[in-house]
This record gives sequence, C-alpha cells and structure tokens, in this order.
Amino acid sequence: MKIIVIICFWISISLVFIISSDSAVEENDDYISVDAGIDKAFIAVGDKINYVVTLRYSPTIKILSDIASPQLETIVEISDVKEFPLQTNEKGDTTLYKQFVFVIFQPGEYKIEGQRIKYIDKNRVKKTIQVNPVYVVVKSVIGADDTSEDIKMVKEVVSIEANYTVVFIVGALLLMGLVVFCSILLRKYYSKSGTLTKEEVVLPLNEETYKALDVLRDSTLVAEGKIKEYYFRLVMITKNYLARLYDVPMIDKTTSECIKFLKKIAIDDNVQKTVRDFMVSCDIVKFAKYRPPTNEIMNSYLIAKTIVGNTWRIKMDQRAAADNNTQR
Repeated sequence: MKIIVIICFWISISLVFIISSDSAVEENDDYISVDAGIDKAFIAVGDKINYVVTLRYSPTIKILSDIASPQLETIVEISDVKEFPLQTNEKGDTTLYKQFVFVIFQPGEYKIEGQRIKYIDKNRVKKTIQVNPVYVVVKSVIGADDTSEDIKMVKEVVSIEANYTVVFIVGALLLMGLVVFCSILLRKYYSKSGTLTKEEVVLPLNEETYKALDVLRDSTLVAEGKIKEYYFRLVMITKNYLARLYDVPMIDKTTSECIKFLKKIAIDDNVQKTVRDFMVSCDIVKFAKYRPPTNEIMNSYLIAKTIVGNTWRIKMDQRAAADNNTQR
C-alpha cells in the first residue's frame, strides 16, 4: 500500500511539473514588444534629436512591416536613419533597434506618434502593435546651466507623486521662464515708442526669408566649427521659403524630390538649375566629410539670397499678369 501511495505521489508531482512547464512555454513562446524613446526631453531649435525604436519578439513571431519613420506634428528634417544588426539571445528572441535623427526648427511642445508594426503570431493571425508616443519640448534657446538636457529616453509625461514641494518649485521655475520668454518676444516686436505697428509684425515672405538668412549669417555657427548645422539651417530656410511660395510640400523631402516638385510647377529652367546645384552642394557638406572654406560658405549664403530674389520677382510678375487678365 505504501508503495502505491509513493508511486501516485511521484506521478502527481511529475504531472504538475509537466503541466506547469507546458504552460510556461505556452506563455512565453509568443512574445512581442515595442518601445520608442528620445535622448533629450528639452532641446534648442535646430538641435538634433535621436529617436530610437526597440522591437523585441520571440521566434514564433514573423514581422511583416518595417519600422517606419514617426508621425510628426511639425515641420522637421530627418537627417539620418540607421538600422542596427539584429540581436538574438540564447532563447531565440530577437531584438531590433532603428534610429531616426531629425531636427525641429520651431519652438513648442510636440508629441511624436509612432507607427504601427504588422506581424503574424504563432497561430498565423495577422496583428499590429502600436509604437508608443514620446514627448519633446523645443525651446528657442537653452542655457548652459539647463539641467533638463540630461533627461534621457523620455517615453511618457512624468508625474511627480506625493512631493508637492517639488511640484511647487518646478511650477514656479516654469512660470518664471514663461515670463522671461514673453518679455523677450514683446521687446522684439515693440518699437522704441512702445507701439506695435503692422509693418513690424507682418513681413512679406521674401523679406522674412532675407531676415532669417541674415540672422544665420551673423550667427557663431561657422566660428564654432558647426559647419554641418549651418548648412542644415541654410537649406531649411530656403526649402521653407520655396514651399510657402509655391505651396508644395518640400520641407521634409530629399533634393531629388524637391526638384521633381519644381518641375511640376513649371518653374524657370535657370532658377531650377540654380536651386538644384545649391541643394546638391549643401548635401555634400551635410552628409559627407567635406569642409568648405569660408569664401564658399559665404557664396552659399549669397546663392540662397539670389534664389529668393529671382523666384520672388518671377512670382510677382506672374501675379501682376494674372491681375491684368482678370481686369480685362
């Protein structure tokens, strides 16, 4: 009788072990997760943002779509995309990292929406998984002592629990920063007499672009050796001007795509060639290791102003001709 009891006991233990093992395998053999993050929560206008998506999945998962570039709420330029080699652990789980480097040129608070990734699970059912959103604050200027730059991989808005003193201090600092920022804006727009005039607020597109180019020329980027950043901003100012002048989506497009848009709107051939040569020369500096001399940097600035002047004159002539035809 004792032997039978012992045998039954060990059979029960074995069954429990087998069932739990099977359950564990069943629970873990179909796994997928995705996580997105950025390297800085607070940046200055024009600074590069490293946006990284991490995709992990088990051997039973088959990925159907690539990790696409994120949905952005504002005009940006994606300067680099890098996909790292697949990593596989001893269980056969795969990890994929993909990095997007982009620049935001307008201050504000932005939510970067991730795309959906399609896959097939172990039962051969097609599914999707959503990449989580991330948040970033873009400031016009970030001071040297701003410790907010040290915040890494922000995935969600962080809440401070049960520490009202910290909340109060952070709120007071944010309010002071807002007051200083508004004061700077008011000082820029108000005249010496203290009155705000229409001419000071609203500028024609060409004059607004000339002003942006002059501000870039007078910046310290070249003196500090930040040649690539200088050319990034030079191209973005020019693209932004052409996009608004001709009402075409050029901001986040490549040079070849921009030229295709210009061909579609039948822009003057000479101007089209100038724009193409200008963008190609800027691409060489932006994406290659070429470092242009000072006179060439100044020449690029002058070419950008020439593009603005020629296209604006042609556009105004076309509008005047159209008005004359309408009056007739």
